[in-house]
Amino acid sequence: MTPRLAMLAAALLAAGCATQNTSPAGSNLASQNARVNDTTIKADQDSFNRLRKRHEDLANVGNPVSSYGMAKAMCWQDVAFHEYTRNDRSAFPELALKESSKLMDLIAAKQTIPQDTPLLNGAKRLREDLWQRAAKLKGDAGYSCVADRVGCAEVRLSHAGHEYVQGAGFREEGSWRYATPYIAIAENLLTSAERDVVACRGAVAAAPVVAAAAPVAPAAGVVPAPVMVKREMVEVPVVVLFDYNRSDARNIRPFSRESLDRMVARIKSGELKPVRIELVGHADRLNSTGDPKYNDKLSERRIETVKQLLTAAGVTAPQVSSVARGDSQQVEACKGKFRSIHEERECLLPNRRVEVRVVSEVTAPVAR
Repeated sequence: MTPRLAMLAAALLAAGCATQNTSPAGSNLASQNARVNDTTIKADQDSFNRLRKRHEDLANVGNPVSSYGMAKAMCWQDVAFHEYTRNDRSAFPELALKESSKLMDLIAAKQTIPQDTPLLNGAKRLREDLWQRAAKLKGDAGYSCVADRVGCAEVRLSHAGHEYVQGAGFREEGSWRYATPYIAIAENLLTSAERDVVACRGAVAAAPVVAAAAPVAPAAGVVPAPVMVKREMVEVPVVVLFDYNRSDARNIRPFSRESLDRMVARIKSGELKPVRIELVGHADRLNSTGDPKYNDKLSERRIETVKQLLTAAGVTAPQVSSVARGDSQQVEACKGKFRSIHEERECLLPNRRVEVRVVSEVTAPVAR
C-alpha cells in the first residue's frame, strides 16, 4: 500500500468512528509524517471498514440506501477513495470524505438532507444540462424511486469538475479528457433515472385504479388503439482499467470491472439492445521492454480480454469494432516528481484502459 493510501485511511478512521468523532472536522487527513509505517497502514485498512460499517448501521436502523442522502454519502466515499488511490494530492479526497460525514451526521440526527451538491476544491461546474436534468427529476412525482441515482450523478459531476481543473494544467483538451469518464457515468445514471421515473410515477398514480378496476373488453367493432413507442439510440460508455503492464481479466481494477458487469447486466435483462460495440484499447507511456511497438500490442491484448468477457457473458451486437491506440492518447500526463515508480504507475492508471462504447436501441412509451 502506498503512503497515500495510509493517509486516506487515517481520514477514514476519523470520519468512520461515530463514537469518537462524527463531525466533518473528524475527516481531516493525517499529516505527512504519519503516512509511512506498517502499523498506520493496518489501522487505515481497518478504519475504511469502519466507515463502511457506519453506513451499513444507518441502513439497518431504517435508512434506505436508495435514498438521496444515503446514496450520496456512499458515493462521496467512493470518489474519495478512487481519487486517493490515483494519488490525487489535492484537498479533494479529504473534502469528499467530509461531505460523506456531514450527510451521515444529518441522517443519524434525522434532519433534512440538503438537495444541493457542492463543487469541491474549486471544481468547475460542467454540463449545465445534466445539472438541470437532475433538478427536474427532483421535482418529479416518481423521484423517490430514482433518488439514489440522482444523488450519485451529482457527486460524479462534482468529481468531473475537479478532474477538469486538475487536467487544465496539462492542456485544454486534456482537461476535458480527464473529466469525460465521470461525466459519462453521471449521464448514464440520469438517463437510467429518467427512464425509470416514468414507470414509478405512473405506478403511483394508477395504483388505486388498478386495484379496483376489472379489465374492460373493447366495444364490438372498436379496434383498440396501438401502444405507441419510440425507439432511440443511446451510447453507454464504460472504461475498463488495468494494472500496470497487465492485460488479463484478473488484473482489471475491481471498480471498473463492476461498471462493465453492470452494463452487461443491463444488456442481458433486455434493457439495452446493442446495435454496435466499439472497443478502443490504450496503454500508459511507460514501456517495460524498449520495443516501440510493445504498447500497441499491450493495448491489443487488453481489447481481446474485454472481448472475451463480453462473449462469455453472451453479449453480442450486429457490429463490433476495435482499435488499439497504444500510448498515443494519454489522459493523465503525470508530470513531476514521484517518490517511487509505483506512485508514477498509479498516477498513470487512467491511461491503461479499454474504452467500451455500446450503442444501443431503447424503447419508451410515447406520451399521449
